[in-house]
Amino acid sequence: MIWNPERFPDPKAMTKALHGMHLKLMVSIWPSVGNDTALARELDQQGLRFEPLHWISKKARIYDAFSPEGRKIYFKHVKKGLLDVGVDALWMDGTEVEVGTAVHDAGETERDIKGLGNNAMGDFTRYLNPYSLMTTLGTYEGQRATSNQRAMTLTRSAWAGAQRTAATSWSGDTRASWKTLQEQINGGVNVTITGNPYWTQDNGGFFVSGFPGGEKNASYRELYARWLQYAAFNPLMRIHGTDIEREPYLFKQSDPGMYKSLRDAVHLRYRLLPYIYSLSWKVTHDGYTMMRALPMDFPDDKGVRDINDAFQFGPSFLVHPVTRQMYRFQPPPPATVPASALRTADGKPGLAGQYFEGAGFETPKGKTVDATIDFQWPGPPLADIPAGLASLDNFSARWSGSLVAPEDGEYELGLEGDDGFRLFIDGKLAAEDWKNGGKRYAGTKVTLKRGQSLPVKLEYFQGTNERNLRLVWRTPSQLAAASRDTGKPDTTMQTYLPAGTDWYDFWTHERFTGGKTVDKDVPLDVFPLYVRAGAIVPMGPVVQYATERPDAPYEVRVYPGADGKFTVYEDDNETYDYEKGRYATYDLTWNDAAKSLTVGARKGTYPSLVKTRRLNILLVSPKNATKIEPATATKSITYTGRPVSVKF
Repeated sequence: MIWNPERFPDPKAMTKALHGMHLKLMVSIWPSVGNDTALARELDQQGLRFEPLHWISKKARIYDAFSPEGRKIYFKHVKKGLLDVGVDALWMDGTEVEVGTAVHDAGETERDIKGLGNNAMGDFTRYLNPYSLMTTLGTYEGQRATSNQRAMTLTRSAWAGAQRTAATSWSGDTRASWKTLQEQINGGVNVTITGNPYWTQDNGGFFVSGFPGGEKNASYRELYARWLQYAAFNPLMRIHGTDIEREPYLFKQSDPGMYKSLRDAVHLRYRLLPYIYSLSWKVTHDGYTMMRALPMDFPDDKGVRDINDAFQFGPSFLVHPVTRQMYRFQPPPPATVPASALRTADGKPGLAGQYFEGAGFETPKGKTVDATIDFQWPGPPLADIPAGLASLDNFSARWSGSLVAPEDGEYELGLEGDDGFRLFIDGKLAAEDWKNGGKRYAGTKVTLKRGQSLPVKLEYFQGTNERNLRLVWRTPSQLAAASRDTGKPDTTMQTYLPAGTDWYDFWTHERFTGGKTVDKDVPLDVFPLYVRAGAIVPMGPVVQYATERPDAPYEVRVYPGADGKFTVYEDDNETYDYEKGRYATYDLTWNDAAKSLTVGARKGTYPSLVKTRRLNILLVSPKNATKIEPATATKSITYTGRPVSVKF
């Protein structure tokens, strides 16, 4: 838990400055402990680190989180190096725990697990999977023993009972695609239905290599916008990933339509904080789950049992994220140039290659002949390190040979790569993107005759993170086929509304009878979102951070058509004082027959309680649809903690 003194000369001052800007700091840590550290030396004195070496470094080993003493030592250094300088939360990566090279090969994984031997609980082959529970338990117990501030841990892996250690899991290093977005819905619901109520994922996908150009790719920006709409209804909303720039404000000028969609999703999330925070209390107090599979709330409706792309968010919202492209279609990716079109200098299929250690062709290493240039080192499936290299980072390579045209006409020829690449055609530089960065494309057009042989040379360097290189083309026939594809996209979503209740379209306030499928046209800033009749939804203002306006009015949206009740929960937002009874609740109750809303007496108190709050009540109807922005209240009251009723 050591800060790099060149990058972080004064961590305490840095965290103080961040807190002054109302930001909280989460720091990523691993269970693999570097050999040349005080933590490693203290663990080694007790025999509490294990072989084999962890893939992340040849000078690191995994600590024994199954040992109470190991957890105690690990937390001592977490506290001294991180928490004592103001770090607010822990990001505990690699908690599966990864072993050996972390390969996707059952035999090698089994070998590496057996190589770990025994931990304090027993054989690693029996007790590997609960590792995440034990390591998060150690940091949780340490924090509870030394601080009244709430613990928060983001862990890449979770085991049954993780919720007791203030641990939230996420779905790992996903790869951006519409299929992956769909899978996040299934994955999130499946995690929360097991009793782990808090879960999140990398909005937009961790890796974005399937969209050359990353955030500059309009097709990816559509996916990113739809993904954030889904994330707004995760237990935790989170943007994270590698390769590209993702901050929403970056798109304000370059893509106003996409920026509006991102902004609206964030504003909706923050406006719903009173609702979400109250659901969090239900999680703690009642064992509730806020991200809910539809059969949990509609067990008798057979129509919901096979739905895998929609879910309930709390008692009120049915969320149906958009999981397919509608507006910004990109052409199919160019095809990999096949071996039949490539020849080495001595006439073999493919291109001749030479690998080098160093990103600037410093030290020649292994030679190879590759039938195609289509690499994603080291997989998937994970493959061997390229010929002669000792590492998958900081290397370079050259390939040379000839390309033979299979037909007459104009070709599009280029490279897709991550990191830097160059393409030479007939001895001249034809395409180049020689810098670190996510996968992108650079190419040129060239006219060839069938059978014509064209000398080509490729250069590539790899820095860190993803490693991709592909020699690609679009032949004349492929270009002609792409130009004929003029199909009109379908921009309508169909959503099944569970039976037994009426539903409201969140955006238009149109009312529907349950047990039916309804159509919804979804421009980029809209997605299918329905609210159950009888729902009462407290909403706060648009804010830049969660506690910016603690005394702001609440907007209470009432969706008539059934009786309803919702309990609002409030506390100091920061400490465990609620365990000592320092919190407050009050009930919002809707009587549909009497058309009255009763705000019940406040129960409980705490030092920073907002004793008086304006409640702007909106009785929802198609005439007052306001989408995300605050509505003009149907009626308003000043709530002081005493019961009050309002008739409509």
